[in-house]
Amino acid sequence: MEISGENYPPHPIMLYLAYAVAVIRLLSFAAILLGPQTFGIENPPAFYQWTQDNKITACLLVYFVCNQLEAQFMSTGAFEVSLNDQLIWSKLDSGRLPNLQEILSHIEEEKHFTPQHDEFSFLDDM
Repeated sequence: MEISGENYPPHPIMLYLAYAVAVIRLLSFAAILLGPQTFGIENPPAFYQWTQDNKITACLLVYFVCNQLEAQFMSTGAFEVSLNDQLIWSKLDSGRLPNLQEILSHIEEEKHFTPQHDEFSFLDDM
């Protein structure tokens, strides 16, 4: 029996939103590190002035907030188990994660065998 995992692709709109956040992060870093004189701004807003006074803190803030947004946009919440290209569990359909007993019972049904007590004795403790 082979076990493998892969990422479930996010919706294309969410993918584009994640890319947009990545671009915004890079532009924000440039705006913070280059300063207002680069863009010809004589009287920057108070928040922008704060970023100039606290460049490291501002860059860290942008980094963590943008990474959180990107992760949220890329997350699908998918967890699917297939056996011989047959779907036996889908979190997208059921709305929850399976427990080990459920997975094993689906595998047993699919394989049409009854496991020996010795093979799955660790399940008795659950």
